Amino acid sequence: MLVHNLGLGGLSRMPQEFMRGGSVDRGLMYRTLVENGVLREDQTREIDASVLRVASRDLVAVGDLRAAGLTRPLMDIGVTSFEYDRVTPVGPASQGMAILNLGDRDRVLFSRNAIPVPSTSSQFEMDAREKAAGRHGGGDSVDTINIEAHTRAVAEKLETTLVCGSDVVLGENGLFGYTNADCRHQLSFTGAVWGESGATPIADINAARQVLRDNGHNGPYIVYVGPNLDTTLDEDYKAESERTLRERILSMDGISQVKVLASLPDDNVLVVQMTSDVIQMATAQDITPVTWDLYGGLLTRWAIIHVGTFVIRCAWARNPAQCGGELPDLTTSTGIAHIA
Repeated sequence: MLVHNLGLGGLSRMPQEFMRGGSVDRGLMYRTLVENGVLREDQTREIDASVLRVASRDLVAVGDLRAAGLTRPLMDIGVTSFEYDRVTPVGPASQGMAILNLGDRDRVLFSRNAIPVPSTSSQFEMDAREKAAGRHGGGDSVDTINIEAHTRAVAEKLETTLVCGSDVVLGENGLFGYTNADCRHQLSFTGAVWGESGATPIADINAARQVLRDNGHNGPYIVYVGPNLDTTLDEDYKAESERTLRERILSMDGISQVKVLASLPDDNVLVVQMTSDVIQMATAQDITPVTWDLYGGLLTRWAIIHVGTFVIRCAWARNPAQCGGELPDLTTSTGIAHIA
């Protein structure tokens, strides 16, 4: 069963000797289990390979954060909230011939924000007879099919959390995602939903890109679309053209990737700037398999756990003034445009 809460819940009976520096030391755990005859060394490698294979395949939006280096470590799994400051820009610099023309005595202003850091886990158990039956049947005592299935459940929950937010709260603070953050830029399809008569996908992306640039977010962007728009992306952009809609969008300045997100609702499009002032993933414990024995070895419990959060930075932002113009007013925004 998948669990998403603050604290490790059902994992509280996990042996404390596996913990080092506030997180699970997987190497230590495997060495202990091999020495005690619970696992063979080749099984530990098979477990890690299964987890890595599923995580690499199923973490799409989360994988993009990792690929862009938009990650930061948390101290340990005891951290239940992530705090950051919203910073206001200062006014324009002064310019003149006098060296003491120092301008206004301006300072940045800070606004403290906090979001919960949930633990996400999925677990199963096998008793001694089930393990023995697996060996006699030619299988292993470790059911890697279960390992993969529960890793997939955790990966899917993390993807959904990043895209749609979570119902976990800490006090009055919730955890929001790409599609429900208050400071995201909300747009409607210019014509119709992509794939329908009257749709104008390029105009939609242009509008999203422009509203981001108007608020000081100049890319690079990744475009995410809901699953039902996948085939539309690979249709010809226009008659007698050799390019698909996907290729046409990728040719636009600032667009680095176009991807389908299974966790994004149908008829939804996201344009996200992949920089640390927009989005970060803060992690205390990356996706990790944990196992321990109960009842003198008669029962073995397995869990796939992750402890971390996604930080959408709703910041005060504005574009620089254009030639001859005044600085625009400050706006609360982020580098996320949501078309629905």
